[in-house]
Amino acid sequence: MYDGSPVPITVSLFAITPGKLYVVGYYYGNGAVSINLTGSLITHVANRWLSRYGEALWPSLIAFITYTSGNKSWTVITAIPTTHLG
Repeated sequence: MYDGSPVPITVSLFAITPGKLYVVGYYYGNGAVSINLTGSLITHVANRWLSRYGEALWPSLIAFITYTSGNKSWTVITAIPTTHLG
């Protein structure tokens, strides 16, 4: 049973483009995970994306989030669409 204390979390983050799936990184934390979305790989993918597709298409991120409590583990998969805010 969950007692409210922080649990170990692992996030596997990928950037999805029409031609390639980029591994952004693997992140670990206890109760929370901090991910830098302005790192060199994300910037590379974004620049390559804009040079190839412009603003006609927008990439997405997909995250596999695994957390453990006691002897049980769960994995949540979530897609994070990029939205144009301009």
